[in-house]
Amino acid sequence: MPSARGFKLLGAFKGLFHEQVYKHRISTLGNIVATHLYEDLLDHGGSEKLISRVSSGDCVVNISGSTRGVKARRGDGTFGALVPGTDAIKVPGLAVLQGMVALTHIGAEFKIVATAHLKQIDRVLQDLTGSAVSLREKSPSAITVGFAAVNYSERWTGMEGTRSFPVIRKPRQAIQQAEETSRRLLEIARPTFDEFVLLKFRATNEAPFPFEWLNPSGTASDYGAALVRLGALYERRF
Repeated sequence: MPSARGFKLLGAFKGLFHEQVYKHRISTLGNIVATHLYEDLLDHGGSEKLISRVSSGDCVVNISGSTRGVKARRGDGTFGALVPGTDAIKVPGLAVLQGMVALTHIGAEFKIVATAHLKQIDRVLQDLTGSAVSLREKSPSAITVGFAAVNYSERWTGMEGTRSFPVIRKPRQAIQQAEETSRRLLEIARPTFDEFVLLKFRATNEAPFPFEWLNPSGTASDYGAALVRLGALYERRF
């Protein structure tokens, strides 16, 4: 099993925080991370159909999360059949081409709870469950994948332009709030997706901008197992 560092999605997520400021107002961050799910599926999912369709360029990633001709809430990266007659783009460092999707095969939603856990949780749950429903509106057979990342750090500094908003929680309070947030995500959001991955981490958003997984080997194992199941599910559905 690769380490957490060996999976591209986990590396992309870590890169949001490690040695740089995390800017939560940038709406495309979830798209960027979710795109790497399909890179990992290509490498570790074991689906011959997915590998063949990626190699031929018949299936691509649309990081805008939209499906041509379908009105539905956007996700954080959809994978599916390329619209005939349109071009796919090769992005440096990525094997899966990007283009306009006509039919969604796999859709992902990515949410990060970095601070104000219990104030955010209702909105996060609504966004996650709403995305799962919307993805299936695009394609009834679509495979839905949810990601939720919860920060367990006692310290966090939010950034709004040139202003900063430091938050300090007592150790016990930090654990209790993060655990309650994680519990509700697993209880309410997880059942609405075909696969749901909970990522537990610590980041402060303060120089020197450290980052660590709460359980690196467990995180890698959970994500790796989800990839194998997703690959098998793709073989059956598509």
